Amino acid sequence: MNQISNLPELEYFCIWADTPKTEPKRGRKSVSFSDRYAFTGNAIIDGGTYRLQFVEHKDVTKLLNGVHKSRASHVRLYSLYPEAHLAQERTYFSPVIAKTGGRIGEPAAISDDHCTWFPYFVLSRNGLLIEIDFKGINISKPSEEDPQLGTIEHIQTLTTRRGEIIMVPGNHMRWVWRRPVPKVATTAEAA
Repeated sequence: MNQISNLPELEYFCIWADTPKTEPKRGRKSVSFSDRYAFTGNAIIDGGTYRLQFVEHKDVTKLLNGVHKSRASHVRLYSLYPEAHLAQERTYFSPVIAKTGGRIGEPAAISDDHCTWFPYFVLSRNGLLIEIDFKGINISKPSEEDPQLGTIEHIQTLTTRRGEIIMVPGNHMRWVWRRPVPKVATTAEAA
């Protein structure tokens, strides 16, 4: 039985504001999948640093159906999350991508003594309001509907409401969240 304490712990999250997507050239139906990212960023989970690449669910579907052109490694990266794509939660989806030194990277599998997850994020934005869910597909725990698939587990929700994600101004607008550090009482305060 999976306890909450066994879930991966999100320590830091940062995404950059959306960039315009490349449109197909005249007479062409598809563009490279790497042009479809709406947001990019990084996250620290259980002490490891990972890349994020948010795209719309419909663009992931087009990638997996062969409408968008891309490398086989891109297709393999996004095809590991069939349950997440079927759920169509929020507007944007990002796998958690391991830092491999390559341009595309590999999906991150995060394990503890009990379970292994393929973590991912889903995001929606309405003006300056941004809401992000951190989830994971528990591949140690089969889905009841399809034993070949893992079970989706909700790990954490982040929002721009007070005490959560903060928008940082600068050359590139970005949203940042850090896990609150518990304040340790000093000896004088304890007395």
